Amino acid sequence: MNRSLLFSLVVSDALLSAWGQFGAAGSQGPTSVIVGVLVDSADGSPVHPGRADIPAKQIRVFTDTTGRFVITGLALGRYQLYGTGVGYRSESVVFVLGPDTLRLPPMRLRPAKAPL
Repeated sequence: MNRSLLFSLVVSDALLSAWGQFGAAGSQGPTSVIVGVLVDSADGSPVHPGRADIPAKQIRVFTDTTGRFVITGLALGRYQLYGTGVGYRSESVVFVLGPDTLRLPPMRLRPAKAPL
């Protein structure tokens, strides 16, 4: 098998796995989108690298350089989302996801306490 074909197969498999992880492949019923941003609680600067997790659905996404994250293909319902970043405490928010895109207010992360 040549390298180009092998690379294509690996990338295709990874994309299909990621698509399924976010619920779009084989999902039952309507889905929606969550858009959010992680910011520093002191000065409002973007948290990057940052991470948003919905453990109940085994979903983990990372922020872009502006602290923004997007989760797509999530079934409608009630969820708890956790936001964190390197050097920050984890914060969480509970929300109900309806059919429209949910734009969360900025999640303000507090710096983690330095160990003594």
